[in-house]
Amino acid sequence: FWLRPWFITISAIILILLISLVNYIIYKYKIRQALKIEKLRSKISTDLHDEIGTSLSSIAIFSELIKRDKSMPPEKANDMLERIQNTSRELIDKMNDIVWAVNPGNDKYEDSLMKLKDYTVKILECRGIDVIFNINEDNSRIVIPMDVRRNMLLIFKELVTNAAKYSMADTVIITIKFEPHGGRRIHLEIEDNGKGFNTKKAGSGNGLKNISKRAAEINAEYEIISEQFKGTKAVIDIPIE
Repeated sequence: FWLRPWFITISAIILILLISLVNYIIYKYKIRQALKIEKLRSKISTDLHDEIGTSLSSIAIFSELIKRDKSMPPEKANDMLERIQNTSRELIDKMNDIVWAVNPGNDKYEDSLMKLKDYTVKILECRGIDVIFNINEDNSRIVIPMDVRRNMLLIFKELVTNAAKYSMADTVIITIKFEPHGGRRIHLEIEDNGKGFNTKKAGSGNGLKNISKRAAEINAEYEIISEQFKGTKAVIDIPIE
């Protein structure tokens, strides 16, 4: 029967449909990837404009004020120079984060681990806060997409900075795990033994808004658990496609 015309015709039609379906799936995948890249480019461009542009504007304004006002008291001039210095440092940090995120050489899980650990030590240990790391590196060769590792870094830095500035803790425990089962994801925990706070009365400051916004961009789930005088614990689960 496989030599009969009707069978050959049906087989040819099925083959054409299968090829068309495969081509369509590949096309849709390429479109999704292109849209994702375009979205990320747009996001980086916006961040460069908002964050870097604002910092540069501040430096330019303070410099112009010092240049114009020849009779400015030394104390005021020193204050402005200190602002320029601090803004310049912040600008360098922001640029380093952007360059690190877009560099394809940093797309492995182990690269993110190193970046997060370095930042933690730099921020917490210089304030006399002990750091305990609980990290699994069994899947260190896993590749993390650029948008995920960038937002993960910024969320992590926000939480660690908050712990350093406001918690009054003497110990912070950092947990970072890659969990391949039940949906590939990175599990982060930042826990301190500080003064804590009432989450219902904490309001919605820029820090919490930024965390919520960046978590939504990468479909991450996060929770902040805290009580007054009982420390604070932030939990973030980041899916990896």
